[in-house]
Amino acid sequence: MLVLGTSLSGRARNSEYILVEANTLFGRPDIEIVDINDDGHIVANQRIEHNWTIPLHRDRTLIHELALLPDQGWAEVAAINDAGLIIGANYNFSFTATGTLWNSSQPSTTFALTGINGIPTALNEQGDMAGWVVDPSIPQGAPRNRWGFTWFDDSLTEFNNNFEDTRLNAINANRVVVGYSQVSSSQPNLPLRREDSSNRNFGSAGNAHDINDAGQITSSIGGHAFRYIRVNDRDELEDLNPPEATTSSGTQIAVDGTVFGSADFPGEACHAMILDGANIVALAGITIGDDQAQLARVHALNAVGWLAVAAPFDTVTPHYLLVPRTAARSTFANLSVRAQLDSDQILIIGTATVGGSRTVLTRSIGPGLADYLTDGFAVAGNPTIAVFDAESQQIATNDDWVSTGPTVDAIATAQAFPIDPGSTDAAIAVDIDGLTSVHANNTGETGAEIVELFDLDQSDPARRLVNLSARYEVGTGDNILIGGFILSGMGTQDGAVPRHRARPSYLWHRRFPD
Repeated sequence: MLVLGTSLSGRARNSEYILVEANTLFGRPDIEIVDINDDGHIVANQRIEHNWTIPLHRDRTLIHELALLPDQGWAEVAAINDAGLIIGANYNFSFTATGTLWNSSQPSTTFALTGINGIPTALNEQGDMAGWVVDPSIPQGAPRNRWGFTWFDDSLTEFNNNFEDTRLNAINANRVVVGYSQVSSSQPNLPLRREDSSNRNFGSAGNAHDINDAGQITSSIGGHAFRYIRVNDRDELEDLNPPEATTSSGTQIAVDGTVFGSADFPGEACHAMILDGANIVALAGITIGDDQAQLARVHALNAVGWLAVAAPFDTVTPHYLLVPRTAARSTFANLSVRAQLDSDQILIIGTATVGGSRTVLTRSIGPGLADYLTDGFAVAGNPTIAVFDAESQQIATNDDWVSTGPTVDAIATAQAFPIDPGSTDAAIAVDIDGLTSVHANNTGETGAEIVELFDLDQSDPARRLVNLSARYEVGTGDNILIGGFILSGMGTQDGAVPRHRARPSYLWHRRFPD
């Protein structure tokens, strides 16, 4: 159930939402967020030259560039479900599309579309799909005969029903599909609901944009946003156009029937809106950078209230993610301490977990720092680590890391900076629970050493690292103690709007010995 407050308008630090710019979220320019699943995984397109696109997937902390099919020049994503299945289309440079599924960033075509430009556009949690294809018998330049299709139980069904044009936008868990159809180019688009191989148009000119699992539909009819449901063979339509608005559009509908969309007012830019009968609230006044630009379009929504929005349409249309503060949380992805380690001293790092056991990559790096420090800066010659539980029982130890097997996999998962095979650095993956301490010493030359803990799974914010402490004899100059951490997630501890995504740890280390 999506729970929403009633005072959603605000200023820079809106009381209900954290605003994250898509470009910052993905670390590259010209990002268009397309869809969000309930686990917070995001698919997006990056616009490049001639409007070609690179499809992207952000898995909380990792960003994957989705691979293309062979001999294809570009692609666009359309949706992602909670199982991580991604749908979209690959295009060749003749602009012919191939309907595509991505799993673990790899593309495949498991269904055959008889037309050209076969594009899946809608996906539910069971993996059912819907979309459209273009009739290949229609010559270029003629009115395009666009057919709808559904893909249920590994079976493709194409349908036309004498429509000249059919476009499908959404599908719910009960395989009800919505979109629009057009009888001929001289007739308007009509909102379409398709269930059990039967098509039904409702309302006048418009488009059905989204449907929830209860069968409620949000649509645009005659320039107004509507909420629609079919009850006892009767159409029930509720006009959601805000008072004094010239036009409005409902684009997303939550599990509780709340409609999100946009509205235009005389002399004012388009506003993103909650359109819920008498409870109509503008998502306005949220600061975007240094501007007071209104949010203009809501085009994706997940079950916990994350919204993908686009700013007003102008020469550049920025995309943003709005995360409800009640659902946003950041966790420690990395904790680290750097010291000048003598051979007769032990650096003790303390940490703690809540919510259960965590698997962490623990490293004590000396020689591996050489590439990240200024020339002539000494590094610890032979670091070692030992991990102890709350009862002071040793649970893991390492001297001279093993450059095969689980440790290598853990370094890749953590996106930690690489260390050379065969080096005398120490590294090991270990399960910790509750209070834990890591003891690091150096049996070689005195020099800089960094001790790190990487949380290898931040998918459950209730289970996380919560503390960093260090005990060591420190001095001045090169002998100071430096602590560091990386946060992963959308939230912040002080409620401030996040400005930057978590950076890979090697960027942090390159700052030594500042």
